[in-house]
Amino acid sequence: MIDPFAFTARLARALAQELRAQHARLSDETMRLFDLGCFPWHGYLELSFLTDTDTAWSTRQPLEASVGDWRLYNFVPQWPLARDIAGEMKRHYEQAPSPREAALCYFQACAAAVCSEEVSEALSVYHRTPDFYVRVFDPDDYFSPNYCGA
Repeated sequence: MIDPFAFTARLARALAQELRAQHARLSDETMRLFDLGCFPWHGYLELSFLTDTDTAWSTRQPLEASVGDWRLYNFVPQWPLARDIAGEMKRHYEQAPSPREAALCYFQACAAAVCSEEVSEALSVYHRTPDFYVRVFDPDDYFSPNYCGA
């Protein structure tokens, strides 16, 4: 069984550390949206930013746009800091009596990590648009809510 508090805390630390590490590389960008892709069935977590100059923004609303079209989609491929966390997520998902409920638990835990004070502080050093927001959603559900509550 997942301990959502432990998962959230570990993920928040890894997110904050990676966002701080990537800041210098991305410091010339202005961000509109940060997306944490959560794929419990694959044991995969991916970090993506939508920028103010991104063509995906000009053609579609961000919640409708394919994250894969963003210039800064999955900007840390294979994300080494989260490899163990993602592996545990997959093992739990595969062993859960209700995979759907397990996935929902992970979407909520990921959202809690993205919205944590630690991650908010790491994001605060980036150039952001006034309407910047963060999101976690179910990538298999076109009508998924933003679990970050935005």
